[in-house]
Amino acid sequence: DKSKPAKDLKALKPAEVKFKVRAYCYGASKIKDEKALGGFGGSKNFATKITKPDRFKKGELSLVAVPSELRAFAKVRGFALYLANRTGETVAISASDSRLSILREARDKDGKWKPIEYAPSSWCGNSYHRLLLADGLRWEFKAPEYAGPFETEMRFALTGVAGRKDKPIYSNVFKG
Repeated sequence: DKSKPAKDLKALKPAEVKFKVRAYCYGASKIKDEKALGGFGGSKNFATKITKPDRFKKGELSLVAVPSELRAFAKVRGFALYLANRTGETVAISASDSRLSILREARDKDGKWKPIEYAPSSWCGNSYHRLLLADGLRWEFKAPEYAGPFETEMRFALTGVAGRKDKPIYSNVFKG
């Protein structure tokens, strides 16, 4: 929670999990998806105006992890993750019940990128829709900090962006 003092956030411990965590990046758009069937689960995480444009590349849809910006993620320590649109156009992104397919990956001991989170599927066709992110707007998500047996490099991967043929957009790499 942004309202908590930074010292309280530092007191939170990282998440210790022994399994893949379910994707947690939910978004909401004020632009209606005219192709959606309706009936999908919603979110109150509306996109807001980009306030630090130098953080995001002009002409791109950027996924930026900022581990130094502490956030509470449930009862564990987390950090800020942003998805910002500076493409000059509105971007359509596939969602399931307003959950974007943003998954964290980590390098294993052999240096290969492996997903450590998963996106659940839905049995209901109404769950699937698009979220529309207008140019100049960004979503902020809270991501958990993880504890584990060794330090490695991590990144986030976004799939489901219209016009990219499932080519992921990757965030910056960070230690975890």
